[in-house]
Amino acid sequence: MGKQTIQSTCDELVQSFKKTAEKQALYQQIFTLGKEFQGLEDHQKDAKFLVKNCLSQAWLIPSYKEDKVYFAMDSDALIVKGVMSLLHRVYHDRTPEEILSVDVDFWLNLGLVHLLSMNRRNGTLGLIKQIRLYGVTYQAIHKTNQPPHPQPLT
Repeated sequence: MGKQTIQSTCDELVQSFKKTAEKQALYQQIFTLGKEFQGLEDHQKDAKFLVKNCLSQAWLIPSYKEDKVYFAMDSDALIVKGVMSLLHRVYHDRTPEEILSVDVDFWLNLGLVHLLSMNRRNGTLGLIKQIRLYGVTYQAIHKTNQPPHPQPLT
């Protein structure tokens, strides 16, 4: 059986969030995901991959291989790491086109960003924007047949 489509992954998240209607329970669920999410090794935490406008330290490292975009992520805050776990589930190991098919509105409608403080919300939206920028970049690289090099985008 192949990898789940990005749409079915999003649908599962929606169902999961609907089942857990209480805000505190959702917050706890994201916190638990943060504890379970495999982050980066210390040597991978390069300052050039720090996410801008994030209250905590958060790293997003992209790679591109065989028309797919892969993400390694980590944060020093468990709640951010939990959010990263959800983003990773949706965006990791996807084509640039798939990445671009899930926009910020999905996350707003899901209710994820509304669980967070204003600073965490801004950081999460910045992280989603960064992921989408990598999608656009790797889509352009694919069309021009240029070799990809992971670089931070601003």
